[in-house]
Amino acid sequence: MGDPLGLLEHVPELARPARHPVVKKALASGKPLKVYRALWMGSLLGWFPQDTQAVRAVLKRRRLFRDEARAPAMFRVNGVGFALHGKEDLNPEDGSYIATHFFTFVFLPVLPVGQHLVIAAEDGGWHCFGKVPPSQWVRAWRGLASLAVLAVAGAIGWAVFQGGRVNDVVVENALEVPVVAHVGEVRIDVGPTARTKAEVATGMQPVRIESIDGRVLEEGELEVRRWADVIVWNVLGAAPLYLEHVWYTEHDAPVEERPAIPHCGDRAIVHSDADYMYRPAPAEINSSSSSSVIWQTHFDLEEGGWSICEDFLAGYERYDEAAALYTAQARVTEPDSVSRAVEAMRIYKNGPAALAWVEAELPRLESLELHRVRQTLAEAEGVDLSEEYAKRQTAAPEDPEAHYLAARALTDAEALPRVRSAALEFPDHVYLARSLAYLLHHEGHYEEALVAQDRLHELDGATDREWAIGRAHTLAAAGRVAGAVALLDAEQPQDLDEHLTWTWIKEQAGPVPVPALAEQEEYIDSFLLRAELGEREDLAALPEHLAELGPLLELIAAVHDGGDVTAAYEASPNGTEYMLHPQTMLLVMGEVVRGGDTELLARLENSGALGSNGRLAMRGLQPGADEDAIRQLPRIRMEAALFAYARQPHVTPERAAELRAEVAELDYVKGTLANALRTWTFREGVAAP
Repeated sequence: MGDPLGLLEHVPELARPARHPVVKKALASGKPLKVYRALWMGSLLGWFPQDTQAVRAVLKRRRLFRDEARAPAMFRVNGVGFALHGKEDLNPEDGSYIATHFFTFVFLPVLPVGQHLVIAAEDGGWHCFGKVPPSQWVRAWRGLASLAVLAVAGAIGWAVFQGGRVNDVVVENALEVPVVAHVGEVRIDVGPTARTKAEVATGMQPVRIESIDGRVLEEGELEVRRWADVIVWNVLGAAPLYLEHVWYTEHDAPVEERPAIPHCGDRAIVHSDADYMYRPAPAEINSSSSSSVIWQTHFDLEEGGWSICEDFLAGYERYDEAAALYTAQARVTEPDSVSRAVEAMRIYKNGPAALAWVEAELPRLESLELHRVRQTLAEAEGVDLSEEYAKRQTAAPEDPEAHYLAARALTDAEALPRVRSAALEFPDHVYLARSLAYLLHHEGHYEEALVAQDRLHELDGATDREWAIGRAHTLAAAGRVAGAVALLDAEQPQDLDEHLTWTWIKEQAGPVPVPALAEQEEYIDSFLLRAELGEREDLAALPEHLAELGPLLELIAAVHDGGDVTAAYEASPNGTEYMLHPQTMLLVMGEVVRGGDTELLARLENSGALGSNGRLAMRGLQPGADEDAIRQLPRIRMEAALFAYARQPHVTPERAAELRAEVAELDYVKGTLANALRTWTFREGVAAP
């Protein structure tokens, strides 16, 4: 029998068990650990019925099965590695014992790898004499560790499997009302101007957004992509979300920046990677990368709410999307008021689109407010609605709103007698009372206007401010400046035109403190206000973000000082027409017409400056025109247009002098027009008053 280890010579009680084929083969291999495993399996399976106890006794003498060819690897880095621990089966004669070879973590024994026969060395190490079979407790520890590893691996696998089946979806709501989102089978409640996150199954999921009362606001689909960092449904496309690229570098060399991706108007937003989501990117990072530039991504929400997206869409001439957003938000947040949405579209110079949108809404939402907005837009676009609204009035003679709208579609001069009559028939209708007070003032019937303003104040007590403003203007126009100033002192101006007009009126009664707006350097209006009040800016000292204001301020200065207005207007930026005081703009119009520059005239006509009033003025200023068109303008506009008319080459010097005298009499504000009367020059032989 082959026994290269000489095991049978030292342990004769194994003679019979060694006859078993498996044990016999293990003995012949000369590998002691293999012999141990064969004997252990035989004792467990009953291969040696007569010698079971003897074999088990031999198996306890593990030193017999020492494998001298194996030595343990021992090293640790920061407590992680391999080391010997413990002391079993100590031999007092030579000091040898069995130590356990462990994998350690933070110096703690975690997993037994094997057991070795060793003697402690004087230098603190060990002399190793070979590997021995593991003890029962080592086998148990290994089994438990294996089960733990399997459990952890299973948990990780399950988490990966589950993570692939669901992902986080954010519903972003920029509206000022709460909504309910249904994404797949998940309901997500989202508060006003808020966001909510929920787990949703991966795949293409249907989306339905509802108001709290169950009205469906929109429907669509969202791809819930596995492992994607950003999965967002942007309600109505209203939230100003964006993805920007952030770069980091150690060098000062310029980096070609990557454009941000704006998501105004986008509903379903999915990005695979975002390093920073709804949190700011750090100013600097630490990296071991050898790349000269490190790019990362940042997904977030711009401050400012849904109005930012309104501006963005209209500004980039995405009018269909803007109209869809305006319509949706108006229906959700202000179902009976759409003027804000229409005004936003008109500001971005697309009056036809705004008018078409309003007319499409009228069948669904028949309201006085919507008709008023429609008339305003139609007037600005030169669309005559007078016949349509006259028929409406004829069909509904008992409806005060029909009378009001019919008069509103006419010029001021044509509307006044009709409004007078309707206000007598319907004395409690607030809109008719307001129109009567406005028309009486602008047609120069100041004493009647004061009575009408008091009646309006009785009807609508909430219009205290409106009453005070209107009455102050009428008192000033009637020459009763002290009474106007007393009313103005009780109110605070709210916009550029009010600051200007109030200051000019008050200056007639004495020095006026500098308006607070003029001292707010960060606002464009503060610079415009100071310019219209005659102050001159150091243009070189303008803040960088307001540098484009320089040409505009030069234009205002030219108007006030009688300079070359045409050249200054030519140098001014696009949009100038919307930033000037109406009287200032009318004087500019007159100079452009007088100069005859066809390109500048085309710029004026395309801008739609001052709407229908601007078109009337332009028509009346043309060579060969008479004063009729100009005299159809509201009084405060007519004064400036008459002055501009007096400068036209086809007007005789005698008539020009008469017109300037009339303008001086009519001008109750004593602002831009008063400066022009004083500083502008006329043809030779005709002096300024």
